[in-house]
Amino acid sequence: MNKNTLLQQIKNRRKKLGLKQSHMTMRIGMSRQKYGLIENQGNPTLENLNLITLGLNCQLVLRQV
Repeated sequence: MNKNTLLQQIKNRRKKLGLKQSHMTMRIGMSRQKYGLIENQGNPTLENLNLITLGLNCQLVLRQV
């Protein structure tokens, strides 16, 4: 899975839940600017990905390829 696919999945899940970026930042305790950069430009740390998945009520699954 490439970076763009992961970022698109994050954005799609947030929208499916009816959340704005500002709602996500309140749910996960991340600045709005930082969350926006992650969602739009990528390169999140594993810690930030974990926070985001918690805020989206989903799981982060890593698979060996």
